[in-house]
Amino acid sequence: MRGQAQRQTNVVTARTLLSLIRISQANARLRLSDRVTDVDVREAARLLDCSKASLNDKVPGAGGGGGSRMLSATDAGVFTMIKEVAAGRTIVPLSDLRLALAVKGVTEAQLQQCVTTYSTVGVWVQEGNNLEFS
Repeated sequence: MRGQAQRQTNVVTARTLLSLIRISQANARLRLSDRVTDVDVREAARLLDCSKASLNDKVPGAGGGGGSRMLSATDAGVFTMIKEVAAGRTIVPLSDLRLALAVKGVTEAQLQQCVTTYSTVGVWVQEGNNLEFS
């Protein structure tokens, strides 16, 4: 019976825990917060999982029925481009992003996927036709 049920386990070392703490703190700083919340820790764990998956040449895609989604390489690239376009602004019109990202070859579907992913973890909020960084 134990052979039939395969469980996916992760080895947790002191280095892994330190990474989890540091990434959680960095995510909180991204949100300009002095406190680390459970959302920051979940995002850090997700990023560590993505990192481990990339070692196995697996590109994470949409998650299972739980509604959680793993970060794809496309999301990370689009996020970087959005930050460049924002250039320090806290509110950026989506129309500006669409134009700038279209020139770089980003599709509307990729943009929407990235917006949804990072909205879920609280990096920004979509207010109508604007992105407001948290």
